[in-house]
Amino acid sequence: MVLDYKREKWSYGLNFILATGQAFTPAGARYTVTNPGSGELPDDGLILPAEKNSARLLPFHRMDVSVTRHGSLFGAKAEYFLQIFNLYNRRNEWFVQYDTTDPETKPEVTYQLPVIPTVGVNFEF
Repeated sequence: MVLDYKREKWSYGLNFILATGQAFTPAGARYTVTNPGSGELPDDGLILPAEKNSARLLPFHRMDVSVTRHGSLFGAKAEYFLQIFNLYNRRNEWFVQYDTTDPETKPEVTYQLPVIPTVGVNFEF
């Protein structure tokens, strides 16, 4: 959903994104392979993947807002803006990573960026 409102020299924007979670391939099993020459087990195990893209991360959503002031800078057309991405600091899941060195380790979920404020100027010359 996108909302955009303009009034005189000001512009206001709101962007809301809602999506299903990213598909990923979970681990189906963990296994090790013995070295046939020495008979030793390696320090780390291997991951046997389950069916490709058979799981999904949690649903994704975030809200971004912006305020822009239209004006000039040294006689050139300019816009001064403030933007806030991920306004309510939703920690959306980005991907899952597996540690093969420790069989007791659970999958580690990596999250996307937190709230990010941005201030800037756009100008034409």
